[in-house]
Amino acid sequence: MPTPDLPSSIDTEYSEVASLLATEQAAEELLIHPNGLQDHTALFERYKNEIMQEFATYKQRQKNGAAKLAVSLQELIDTQPELFTDEILEEIAKLTTLEERIAKDEAAFKAHIAEAGNLQELAGISDSGINMLYMAAKRLYDKQAFDDAADAFFFLTAINPLFIIFWLGLANSEFHRKSYKEAITAYEKVVEATPEDPTVYLALCHAYEALGDRANALQIVDTALQTCVDKDELEEEKLRLER
Repeated sequence: MPTPDLPSSIDTEYSEVASLLATEQAAEELLIHPNGLQDHTALFERYKNEIMQEFATYKQRQKNGAAKLAVSLQELIDTQPELFTDEILEEIAKLTTLEERIAKDEAAFKAHIAEAGNLQELAGISDSGINMLYMAAKRLYDKQAFDDAADAFFFLTAINPLFIIFWLGLANSEFHRKSYKEAITAYEKVVEATPEDPTVYLALCHAYEALGDRANALQIVDTALQTCVDKDELEEEKLRLER
């Protein structure tokens, strides 16, 4: 299983973008706190380091997720080989050459992404193949290996962010490993796509509550009561929070 690492020239571009963002953040900080202890150069370096660290963390999580997913996928192939046709195995194998293809034609890669494309399309993997990858990630979750499952689902959201089930798997995994802020971010993606599902609002509410943010937890329930048809659990949750 490959990692969706970006080629080095794209890393360079990201560094340039990070510099622009850091410059803006430093200028904004100085406007808000003109008498602060740090000058523009120090603020710039601080913000750029933070942005680049976020990028490094993103890439490392992708690597970890790809590695854990590869192991789980092989276990799935070994235990349930009937699920994997030759076509699906060939499709999954295409991921191993994706990074090399991107490096050879970065212009085509950037154009594809700019047109709202995704790595699944670029690799030429069908939804059936993607479903096998999902099953491998879900296998980790079912084994309660929540750290590994979180990284595996994180990897899958990069392969195709339009599959909301990937975001839900990521959100639930983050919640169970007590990374509540990350869980909230992922749950919000699910809510945007399925605003009629009360169970997602409840999960989001519980994540806010786990952070001690009862005000936002209650606001989420109020929003859900205006959006969802099935309100019984939501009304019970609101009464509990108000008590």
